[in-house]
Amino acid sequence: MLRIGSVRRRDVLALPPIWLGLLRAGAADARTPTRGPLRLGPYLCDPRPTGMGFYLAADPVRLPRSPLILEVAGGADDLARTRVFVEDEYGFARVDRTDLRPSTAYRYRVKHGEEVVGQGSFRTPPRHGTGRVRLAVSADLHVESRPYLACEAIADLAPDAMIALGDQVYADASPTHSAAKEPDYRRLYEEAWDDPHLRRCWAHVPTFLMWDDHEIVNDYDGDDPRRFGAARRAFDDHQARRNPAPHALESRDFDTVLGPVELFVLDTRSCRARNDAPDGPEKSMLGFRQREALLEFLARPTESVRVVASPTPFHALADTGQDAWAAGFATERAVLFAAFDACPAPTLVLLSGDQHWPAVVRHVLPSGRVLHELQCTPLGAFRRPPPAAVPPEVLFVGDGGSGFGLLDVALGARGHEVRFAWHDARGRALYELPLATPPAPSRRRGRGPR
Repeated sequence: MLRIGSVRRRDVLALPPIWLGLLRAGAADARTPTRGPLRLGPYLCDPRPTGMGFYLAADPVRLPRSPLILEVAGGADDLARTRVFVEDEYGFARVDRTDLRPSTAYRYRVKHGEEVVGQGSFRTPPRHGTGRVRLAVSADLHVESRPYLACEAIADLAPDAMIALGDQVYADASPTHSAAKEPDYRRLYEEAWDDPHLRRCWAHVPTFLMWDDHEIVNDYDGDDPRRFGAARRAFDDHQARRNPAPHALESRDFDTVLGPVELFVLDTRSCRARNDAPDGPEKSMLGFRQREALLEFLARPTESVRVVASPTPFHALADTGQDAWAAGFATERAVLFAAFDACPAPTLVLLSGDQHWPAVVRHVLPSGRVLHELQCTPLGAFRRPPPAAVPPEVLFVGDGGSGFGLLDVALGARGHEVRFAWHDARGRALYELPLATPPAPSRRRGRGPR
């Protein structure tokens, strides 16, 4: 099947005529977006059925006073429409288009004067509770593991969104920065993300991003407020502003809907109690407001598939001591597992990262309900040894090579189909598992009982 960027041939036919020349002329170089006066981006973010976010950071030295212009075309639009980016004092900008059509292919470009300085393509997700979506899931990206080949494989597979669960930079392992002050953190992001495969991926695949400890310092648990403040301001500019609005000011957790999927992404760093504090009802990794938002999310009636994403793994195999749910925050974990058990969603899935080895863990809840945790890590970072021996509830453990998860969810007349696969950095599926499938049609023959 012909691909131009990440737009399929049948989608190209739906684009406005004025864009077909651009597609043909730019097909070769659309794989790596032009940088020009941009430090970062343009990157896609926060996809919705009728909207998309476009994020970038301009270079004040390279960017004269003339504005940057966003052009988007696709679907039934006959003409590209434009909007001016307005940069803040650091050059960051996010523009949202909210007039798009669900399940529709689009191309976009960012222009500075007449020069195209960035371009990409995307497809909007379907409406709430309908259709099918594909989600890439990852965590852990270390500057010394460039090139990030797994990002190239994700771009080739063209998922509807990418969920990245923390440690997108390693502040405490940077070879050139101490990353203890705000300028250090800001330089760290641009150094760690200076990779053509990552740029191409994020130009074509919208992201949802959450931080973990290494965006601050290893196993951070609130013991250094000054360092936390510097790290959080850099995180907000480089990651959080690309997400949906958080539930509260003190944390960065959020939820969103992508077709048949309702997604809640936890922030396990902003409100975390000290790891070595005595466990009990008052000890929390989430803080009161975030936990209440999660419990309300889980309790709502739904026919969609629910996904809860946590940078910190829930399973008991994590070897990070009290920094993990099962070792340091077991009381709050039990509260969440009771809510998972009572969740009315037909299928509930957990996502996690952190450990630098992929795994699929089968949790059996008190009611007998089965809950799968998909640990998708590392995207591009050093290996850590997986457990030498694993209990029967661990269905899969990888060797710590770079890769990513793919979660495919479809909703049809007969119910949900949910499938997971772990892919290596070349995009090859090394493990696959159906998590939920529609019931098979009846094979009963004859008239049956009277």
